[in-house]
Amino acid sequence: MRNSYSIHHRTTVVELLTAAQQVLDAVNDGVLTSELAEPQITRAVTVTDRLAECVTSAYADMSINDTSPFARYRKEILGTYTTAERLQALTLHLWNYHNPVNVAALLINADEKHRRIALEMIASYAVWGENDPAFMLLADEIRDRHAQEAQREQELETA
Repeated sequence: MRNSYSIHHRTTVVELLTAAQQVLDAVNDGVLTSELAEPQITRAVTVTDRLAECVTSAYADMSINDTSPFARYRKEILGTYTTAERLQALTLHLWNYHNPVNVAALLINADEKHRRIALEMIASYAVWGENDPAFMLLADEIRDRHAQEAQREQELETA
């Protein structure tokens, strides 16, 4: 099964997780009781255990995701392979839309990890824009690198 991505406002996700946690607390505290037969009780326990796993996992993911994707994936974005170069182009395009980027080539040719990085970068920029210091530092660094590479190439051509 292929993973799919959905972007939701953090408040909505937190509210959903809070409600799920409240249901789990009510079950654990004995507030929600039932006179169910054994098979139904087993199924209910299985469902609440799975819900608890999902809540724990989602909270863990959210705490990891509190950092900017531009900081979290800096190493991948600054790589020297083709997909990294496309992520750099995306970063520069977000910083200044006059910088071209082929988003289709990035998304079609990237593996799942790099597609997720690209989508997280776009989602983060949609929320924070240039108010994300990690984004601004990375964009400056990429721009400076490209300028140095262009200067080296020009020096080699004139030599």
